[in-house]
Amino acid sequence: MEPLKKEKISYAEAFAEFRKHANLNKVYEGTYAEVEKGYLDHVQHAISIGSGPGINDLTFLKKLTPNLTDFTAVEINKSCLDELSDNLKKFLPRNVNVKIHFGAAQHWKGPEPGESKADLVLMFHALYYFNKDERNVRRIILLSSYLLFMEINVVHDIYEKVIFSK
Repeated sequence: MEPLKKEKISYAEAFAEFRKHANLNKVYEGTYAEVEKGYLDHVQHAISIGSGPGINDLTFLKKLTPNLTDFTAVEINKSCLDELSDNLKKFLPRNVNVKIHFGAAQHWKGPEPGESKADLVLMFHALYYFNKDERNVRRIILLSSYLLFMEINVVHDIYEKVIFSK
């Protein structure tokens, strides 16, 4: 009997598979519906930390930030960035300025001088990449910004067990 070949899959592929079997879209849709109409109309610049393929972030922005002019994504995974590029074309209007930073969020220096300050920072499925001190929300100070944490660790836990246990 021939042993099974272990095929390495990307995080983006694992996340896509997880989304097929989870009710994330329903959970998020319900959450988006809870946001008061017009509450995020002032948002012009949004930053996504650990954007992944961007499906959650871009859906959120499309539904709730009608005046978005700038979008910045920070992502460490190459396969996710490839999907993000495709999803940006599907979800965001062409007049939105997009900046993508490849690398760990902990090493990103933030918007460059002259860039607009962020009005909104999103972190979908990203908080578990930060160490305990970095997760301490009391240390995060965002003046004139809103901070939204929607955290579901299951997909990361599954990915770690499947990929790193081999």
